[in-house]
Amino acid sequence: MPYRIMLTDFLLPAGHIRFNTRLANALSQVADVQFAASERYVELLMDTRIELIPKLDDVIKPRVIEDKRRVFQNMRRTARLIDRRKCDAVIVAASDPVLFIVAPYIFHCGNLPIFMIHHRSIDVLMRSRIARNLFKIYMSRIFHIVGEKFIADALINIIGVPRDHVFVCPHAMGVEKEGSLRDRSTMTTSLSGSDPSSNLYDAISLSGNSDPDLVRDFISYEKKTNTLRKAGFKVYIKGSPAFDNGHLVVSPNRLSDQEYDHMFTSAQVSISLMGSYFRFRVSGSLLDAVEHNCRIVASKYPMAIEFSKTYPHLVSCFDDVPQAFNQIIRAVSSNCMSDDMDCDMEPQIFNQEKWHQEAKAIQASHSQQTLADSLDDALGRVLCKGCK
Repeated sequence: MPYRIMLTDFLLPAGHIRFNTRLANALSQVADVQFAASERYVELLMDTRIELIPKLDDVIKPRVIEDKRRVFQNMRRTARLIDRRKCDAVIVAASDPVLFIVAPYIFHCGNLPIFMIHHRSIDVLMRSRIARNLFKIYMSRIFHIVGEKFIADALINIIGVPRDHVFVCPHAMGVEKEGSLRDRSTMTTSLSGSDPSSNLYDAISLSGNSDPDLVRDFISYEKKTNTLRKAGFKVYIKGSPAFDNGHLVVSPNRLSDQEYDHMFTSAQVSISLMGSYFRFRVSGSLLDAVEHNCRIVASKYPMAIEFSKTYPHLVSCFDDVPQAFNQIIRAVSSNCMSDDMDCDMEPQIFNQEKWHQEAKAIQASHSQQTLADSLDDALGRVLCKGCK
């Protein structure tokens, strides 16, 4: 008999809709899933095996008092659902790590295992001693799911969570699209109905977590040097302040899912501009770049550093803004990314092959099936062996 799992999310941020949908679909491959969520998931999960229970409220900013109240309300509603429905475990896709202290108590469910999926919560714990001390009160009473091994290592070795309470379940990419590794020189004609002059960019930075100081430094450097204008390349950065010189466009506007995917599909390079605060969490935009087969130029934050070591033809980290511009120019104008690569020996063919191999390796290790298998393993270790 498959496991009966209550999947929930106490925050339900708009930026996690795609993650939660993929998580629910992967989980449904190994368990009977009841998903306590909000109304906006109804259409997304209409034709799946998942039983959607749209009883929760979307939380905009959990740091605001009113939204903290909504988090508690979502906890109480989920607890009532658990009381009425039989389930073997609860998986919480997102929560506030401080407010989560009441979860083991508000769920009047005896020894029912609770899994907490960590996103930005570990960075919150690292910055705040109060949050960390509150987390340590309950951390051994629940189980923890993280997206990458280096995050698990931090949770175990720095914060002190028991090793057998931590599981690595990778963020899943979407189903690989036919021709996702195609030559982008044909992209203008393949995107029917689009306006290449306004929609196609050579490099993009679409994360909502970009470091504002880095964005301003990019603007200042382009104003001073006209590097992109001279190279004839177009770069789009989601951020502020707004700027547009025809070659570097910075905009704070939120993109629709269709615009977001379209820009990734058309770009050659993705720029990841995370600051020092972005440490022990997964960059969804970095994985989206791999999914769309973009080369990646990144600031030196832990996930980018780890990927650049394992996938040096795909991910390159920069030390400063001039080096970032240089890497972007090189990545767009050729397929050379690493300084130690021999760029004299047919670089277009040689590097493109290795770049595609590395992209496929990441896509395989972050597939829906890999996520399903890792969730099955985590549930099996806890539910079948009685690990508490």
